Amino acid sequence: MAIEMTGSATKASIEDIQNFEAKVGAKLPEDYKEFLLQYNGGSPRQPNEVTSHSSASVRSFLGFNSESVRDLNKVTESYTGRIPKSTIPIAADESGNLIVMSLEEVRFGSVYFWDHELEVEDEVLERSPNITPLANTFSEFFKKLEIIQPKKIVVSQAEKDAAWIDPEFLKQHKE
Repeated sequence: MAIEMTGSATKASIEDIQNFEAKVGAKLPEDYKEFLLQYNGGSPRQPNEVTSHSSASVRSFLGFNSESVRDLNKVTESYTGRIPKSTIPIAADESGNLIVMSLEEVRFGSVYFWDHELEVEDEVLERSPNITPLANTFSEFFKKLEIIQPKKIVVSQAEKDAAWIDPEFLKQHKE
């Protein structure tokens, strides 16, 4: 099932993209530019995960909105020196990790999971132990986002009986 998106409250312009490209000193891949123009960041409507990496998910994509903490310019600036030099952040998950995109010629447009728990001071992409490849292009990455289907959990009566519940909690939630 395809991921449904909610767009940003503001629209991105070609000028926003060109200014960002000048700032980072590299062109952005065409498929990512099209995404920015259509959604300007935004968020998936449903909980999701990346099929090739079950730890990776997207809470929100970054876009151009100087009033937002998800502003591509602000987040890129704040992570300079923390993420590999040849990458830009494009999305964030629920835990403070990033989805980053390579702008270096050899890996241009490739998308990676950046784990902030394993952060090291190494600006070289292939030597960063907290970087996991996700896709070769932004379009491929977006197609790998899948809706997480809720799982039904079956609990036996013995497990229910063995569970301790705070009596104050019970008082608050009994009818």
